[in-house]
Amino acid sequence: MNKTLIMTGLANNKTSLGEVFRRYIKCFNSFCRPDVFDLQFFIKNDNLKVDLIPPYKGPINHDIRYFHTTFPLYQGIKKQVKPLHRDKKIRKIGYFVWESSELHDKDIDTLNEFDEIWTASEYCKEIFEQCRNSSAIKVIPHPIPFPIIKPKKYEKFTLLIMGNISSSVTRKNFETNIEVAKIISKYKDINVILKTFTLSGHEEFQLKKLVGNLNIRVIDKYMSSEKTQELIGKCHMILSLHRSEGFGLTLAEAMAVDTIPIATGYSGNLQFMKDKDLLVDYKLADVNDSYFKGQWADPNIDDAIDKINNVIKNGKKLESIDFLSYSNISNLIRENL
Repeated sequence: MNKTLIMTGLANNKTSLGEVFRRYIKCFNSFCRPDVFDLQFFIKNDNLKVDLIPPYKGPINHDIRYFHTTFPLYQGIKKQVKPLHRDKKIRKIGYFVWESSELHDKDIDTLNEFDEIWTASEYCKEIFEQCRNSSAIKVIPHPIPFPIIKPKKYEKFTLLIMGNISSSVTRKNFETNIEVAKIISKYKDINVILKTFTLSGHEEFQLKKLVGNLNIRVIDKYMSSEKTQELIGKCHMILSLHRSEGFGLTLAEAMAVDTIPIATGYSGNLQFMKDKDLLVDYKLADVNDSYFKGQWADPNIDDAIDKINNVIKNGKKLESIDFLSYSNISNLIRENL
C-alpha cells in the first residue's frame, strides 16, 4: 500500500477495547506498516496501562487516519485537542461498535465526522444505518487466535462466566448469568468460574454483592490474551446471557478452543453463532441503562437452563469459525482499504 496510515486507539490498555485494537494492529502489520498513536494518555487510570506498543510521536499528516475507539472517548478527546487540518485527500475511518437499538444524537454526530465506519457485526451495521448510508459502513469482524495445541479441559465439567464489572453489569447481565449457574449447580455436579477484572472499591463491592455466598470460583485479575484463552479452553462451556454484544469476543474465542457457548440469541454474536441449540430465547425490552438507548434483549432463564442441560447430557459439535482467523480478517481489511 503506497498511502501512509496512522491507527489511533488504546494501544497500551488492559480493557477488551485495548486488546481488540492490538489485534487490528497485527492485521494491518501483515500487509503495511502503520504508525500507531496511543490514546492511553487520555485514560486517567494507571491500573489499566500496559507497555506493549511503542508510542508514535511524529507528525500526523497521513493519507488515511483510522480511529478505533468508543463514542465517549472520542468525544472527550476531541474537547481536549486542537482539530487536525484535513483536506479532501485524507480518508478518515472510524471503528465503532454499539450495543442497543438506538444511538444518542451526539453519537450520530460523531459517526458523521468519518468518511467510512467500520464495525464488528451486521447487528452494529444495522444500527449505524439509521444515520449513515449502508455503502459507507463496512463489517470487519474481530480476529480470533486459533492455538495449535488446544488447552486440556478440567476433569470436572466447568461452566465459565466472563466479563469485566467496569464494562457494564447491566448489559452483561451478570445477575441472570449467576442465577442460572446457581440453579444448574444445584442438581448437576459442575464447577462454576466467574472471570472478571475490578478496578475500584465500588466494583469490588458490586462483585461481592453479585456472588454472595455462592459456590463460585472468582478470578478477579487482569490476564493476557493468551492466558484468557487458555482459561476459556480449559472450561467446557461459557455462558453469556447478555442483553447485547457488539460482537461477543469471548464467545468466538471459546469456539476456537472447543468450549461450547450458550448465549442470548441476539446481537453481535449472531455474526458467528448460528446453531439454534446454543442460542437462548429472548424478548426485547426497554434499555435500563442511561449509557444506552432504545431496546435490547431480555433472555429467557428457563430456555437457558434447558439448553445447558441438553449440552451437558448430549454434548455438541461446534461449527467452524475459520473465517475469523487473523489471515482472513487481514485480507478483508486490505480489500476495504
